[in-house]
Amino acid sequence: MRIRSLVQRNFLAHHVAKIRDKIASEIEILLAAIDPTVPVDITSQFGQIFAPDIMGELIGLPAEDRAYVSELTGVFMQGIDPASSFHLRLRRRKAAHEQRKYVRKVIESRRAEPRDDLVTALVQNSSG
Repeated sequence: MRIRSLVQRNFLAHHVAKIRDKIASEIEILLAAIDPTVPVDITSQFGQIFAPDIMGELIGLPAEDRAYVSELTGVFMQGIDPASSFHLRLRRRKAAHEQRKYVRKVIESRRAEPRDDLVTALVQNSSG
């Protein structure tokens, strides 16, 4: 409950407003790339491309790391199914480990150089 409160308090509308134009631009690019003669799964296509970049920006992840974080998340999510193969569950554990290492790195970075983002707000609220 404490983390939810911190996120709600710090994930302010001004963060979303700052990237409103970027969101609109990204949506236009994704829509323009759709072939109207071929069936499309909007949720899948938008989720794979749009969500990692926009959510990464809102959270405060560096642009150059977003594809990596998205890849780790994808591997992690595939291995959640209890019927997953041993190999997939092992990959999930490795991805989770890499995600934890990455999050620690970002937290230390924000402690050293605060920014106007969710990560900084959470770091500042958790250490204060």
